[in-house]
Amino acid sequence: MYSEDKIANLKGYLKTIVFTDDVICAKVTVPEKWSVPASIDQLNVATKQINGQDYYFLTEFSNGSECILDAIEFVVSMNQDIDKKAKLFEEKVAELRSIFEREKFEKLKQIDFIFKKAKKGKKNTVEKEKAVEKEMDNNTETGITT
Repeated sequence: MYSEDKIANLKGYLKTIVFTDDVICAKVTVPEKWSVPASIDQLNVATKQINGQDYYFLTEFSNGSECILDAIEFVVSMNQDIDKKAKLFEEKVAELRSIFEREKFEKLKQIDFIFKKAKKGKKNTVEKEKAVEKEMDNNTETGITT
């Protein structure tokens, strides 16, 4: 039916799962400012904001509980990735600010931003960023709540 490990990983977000003859419904609580798309089409899951930070994740019973858990995992992972990027951005801005404060203008003109190449067999950072951007664009079109 569902993986205990998957449920353990969702501890703190997943509050309840209810099974009916037709529908599986999970109540999920997410941190403030997280985005939850109105639907996660690739998993056949709809979401509905209850209030503030509480959401229902809904799917047809025939899709199974793994479908709901995968959707919750997707939303958690997507938002954690956004949070990590925001924190890294702030760190890099502070680092750049420090460089600009101590270096001369002529030296600063030489700054280039170059990414290291990814190792073979692993998805590179640019591809991952494009995938996240695409998902966020799709979510904006489908009515993300923030």
